[in-house]
Parts: sequence; C-alpha cells; structure tokens
Amino acid sequence: MEENNGRKPEQTEKEDKLDREQKKLEILSKMVEINAKIAQQQSEANVQKGKPRGGVGFFLALFLGLIGLVIGLLLFEKNKFERETFVNGWFAGFIVGIVLGLFIYFLYYSYLTNLIHTIFN
Repeated sequence: MEENNGRKPEQTEKEDKLDREQKKLEILSKMVEINAKIAQQQSEANVQKGKPRGGVGFFLALFLGLIGLVIGLLLFEKNKFERETFVNGWFAGFIVGIVLGLFIYFLYYSYLTNLIHTIFN
C-alpha cells in the first residue's frame, strides 16, 4: 500500500488537482501580463513613430514660407518624428522656393526686361 503521509487517497487527489489548477492559473496570469506588456510597447512605439509629414512641410514652405514653419511647429509640437519630418520637408520646400524665386528673378531681369525694352522701343 502507498504511503500518503497520513492522508486519505481522496484528499491527495483533490490537493494534486488543486495544485495543477493553481499552476495553470499562474501560467495564464503570466501570459496575460506578457501580452499586456507587448501591447503597451507596441502602442508606445506607434505613438512615438507617427506619420511622416514631409509633404505638408514642403507645401507650407513653398507657399507660405516662414509662416508655414510657425504653423507646422504649432501643429506638431508633441510628436518628435512628425515634427522632424515636417521640418525636413519644410526646409526642402523653402530651398526649392528660394531657387525658383531666384530663377524667376534672373529670368525676368535678364530676358524679359530686354524683351519688353525691345518691344516698346
């Protein structure tokens, strides 16, 4: 006959069953904690990343210049990724705006003024 340490066989079976159930609950609770941590990390990563805003910055710089920069800095104050991409796009648009402005300036004063002067003289 097996030794039950002074317990009845029914009690040891119940205790073993309870122990197994407790272990299952502990494992499940650990899995839930891990899943919650993973979900939190993913949501934090999504919040930190944001969407690229380079196109918005480019068009604001091209059409509004420095006012576009102020608008963008007010809009994207909290999210670093969006702000960085906005400023990069704004800078590119500002440079393109300056180059286009200089091109039109030189075109106007070198070619068009000569053309207008020739037509009216």
